[in-house]
Parts: sequence; C-alpha cells; structure tokens
Amino acid sequence: MIEGIIVVLFIYFLGVVTFSERSDEFPIWIRALPVCGFFILVDTLRGIEHWMTDKESKSYVYEFLGVVFMLALLVIISL
Repeated sequence: MIEGIIVVLFIYFLGVVTFSERSDEFPIWIRALPVCGFFILVDTLRGIEHWMTDKESKSYVYEFLGVVFMLALLVIISL
C-alpha cells in the first residue's frame, strides 16, 4: 500500500520536474531528486520491513546500505 503511494508520488514529481515549462532552469540535482527520493523511500521502507520480520538474517543492512549510497550519490550530484 505504502509503496504504491510512493510510486504514484514518484510519477507525479518526475512529471513536474521533467515536463514543466521551466524544466531547463532546474539544476541537475533537482531533476535527479525524484529518482533518488524514490529509491531512498522504497529501500528505507523495505529495510524497516526486513528488520521487523527477520532480524537474524540481517538482510535489512543491505537495504539501509543502499539508502546511504543513494544519499551519497545525491550529495555528489548536487556539488
């Protein structure tokens, strides 16, 4: 349910950033924000779900590691 809402918001914000009349005026990090935000939110949600259901396998660590890498990518793009 929550992932569906995130996908709908992702499509909306991607459309706003990509197809607006002033899309050329946006910096590159603003144009990359919907994609990075989508992966950050989905990976965080999946990490929390893995943490709550299967703490012994520690699979949630990889989801949170993906969040850290996506945040680092967004910071590198914004510089």
